[in-house]
Formats: sequence, structure tokens, C-alpha cells
Amino acid sequence: MPITKQFGRETRGIQHEPVAKRTDETYGKCLQKGSGLKEPEAVLLTEGNRLHLTCQLCLNPKVNALGVWKRLLPDTATFVPVKLDGRRSRILTDLSLEIVHIREKDSGIYFCFSDSRVLAKYAVDVVKKEPHRYIIMKGKRKGKGPSQDILLNEFNLVIGWKWSEWSECNRCQSVGRRRRVGICTLKKIDPSSPAKPVDTQILKEYTKGIPCRSKLLPEAIRNLTVIQNTKSEFMVGFCKIPCPSEASIVLITDKTGAVVDAVDNSKGIFSMHQPLPNLPALAKRITLYEEVESSIIVTCPG
Repeated sequence: MPITKQFGRETRGIQHEPVAKRTDETYGKCLQKGSGLKEPEAVLLTEGNRLHLTCQLCLNPKVNALGVWKRLLPDTATFVPVKLDGRRSRILTDLSLEIVHIREKDSGIYFCFSDSRVLAKYAVDVVKKEPHRYIIMKGKRKGKGPSQDILLNEFNLVIGWKWSEWSECNRCQSVGRRRRVGICTLKKIDPSSPAKPVDTQILKEYTKGIPCRSKLLPEAIRNLTVIQNTKSEFMVGFCKIPCPSEASIVLITDKTGAVVDAVDNSKGIFSMHQPLPNLPALAKRITLYEEVESSIIVTCPG
């Protein structure tokens, strides 16, 4: 579950094309794998995160992909293309949908279409906050690990955790940290038997499970004490990876080819014979105004 961040309500990310360019080469590789149906999936994430929805669709680069992703409007039960601005929302080269700085208003049902055929369906819930507990992985030393599934036999339900992939290590050559998130998820123990206190077709449709705080779940299930008290989990682990093995020693030569200097640019050391290095970009400054005791999200563009 990758994470991005946001400065303020009117902040936008880096400008990209609304639909990334596709090549004949990537199209050929996709055809070898083939298009395919994906099981419906329910997703929950907090505001400010990055939403990434995949679709197993092979589309000729000459065909416009603007209408591939659509959203269901609940009030009118109609499909509309997802709005793509190239900053906060866009379609990537593999035709997956990316929305950064996700907001509550982005909640809804998203579909990936191949003409009139549905290849993927996602129920997306965006919340301001999700209760969670921290888990610090301590290697050989004993510490709290991820929770085990909780069986609710009297309700024919099981509580589990849907884990994201590990993030990249945040540093190289020395001990760093990586993280992943486990979202509290609910599904049936026996798919052929009814759930209690009420049964719902939603649990049958989303076989991978539904987030415990998802609005898809009936209130009678969502408000069960054991479900309300079960938190999602945020795991932090230690890691150590080598730094990229690129040549860092630069030899400076004169017009005749004779070496006049040798410097290690990776340590920030430059020769007087080299062009000046590029200065880092100035930090963007934004002033935000909000009412007293109101909530605010301050995050980093990406």
C-alpha cells in the first residue's frame, strides 16, 4: 500500500500527461500475457494516500484510453469516465489508474472496461482516519508480530488483515526502515452459509474480503463490538541494502587528455575544472488558513 502526501486542498502534484504514452513493444508483451478478468476487490485507505488500481487490459497504442476507467454514480446509476488531470489522477503505461492525494470525495465504485466488457471492479472507501496499532519487527528479538485471524463462528465471519507489499528501504549501506500496512478485513468462514446478524450479497461478491470500516458492510455487521475494536496494523521493519554501484571517482583531463584531477562526486567533492553542479530546487511554500479546531492534512507532493 504505497503512500503519498498532500500540502493543502488546492495543492496539485507533478504535471504529467493524463494518459501515459504506450508503445508497440509494451503492447506486444501484454498480448503475450493476455487480457483477463479480475475478481472484484474492496479497498480502504486514508486521505492523502495513493490509490493504484490495476486492470489486465491490452489496448493498441493507437486507441484512445481515456474511457477505459469509469466510475459509477450512485444517484443516477450511470457510468462516467474518471476525470484525469495529469496531476492528481492519470492512467499509467500499463493502463492502471493512479490517483494521488486521495480524498473522501474519491470514494466510489471504479470499473475498468474493454468496450462494454468489465475487466475489473473496485469498491473504494476513503476515510479521514483508520484505527491502527504499530508493530516494530525486531529481528531475532521477540516482539509483537502481526495478529492472527479472529474466527467469529457464531456469525460465520472471520477477521483478517490484507497486507500491502513492503515499501523500499529508506536508506542504503546502513540500517534503514521499511513499512507495510495491514487493513482489517472481513469475510465469510463458509461462503455457502449465511452471515449473521444479517446476510449480504456483498460478502459473496467480494471474496477477498471487505475492509472492517467499509460502507459496503451493513451497519448491523459493521457495528459489532468485536469488529469495531479490531484495528488495522502498521508494520515497521529494519533493512540494509547496498548502495548503487556506480563509479563515483571522476577523472578530470585537459585538452590533451592528461589527467589533471581526480574527485569523488558522490561525497559532494568537485574539481575546479568541472562545471558547477546544479543547485537543488527551492522548496515550495504554501500558506494555509483553516478554522480553529478543524482538521488539516499537510503532506509532501509526489
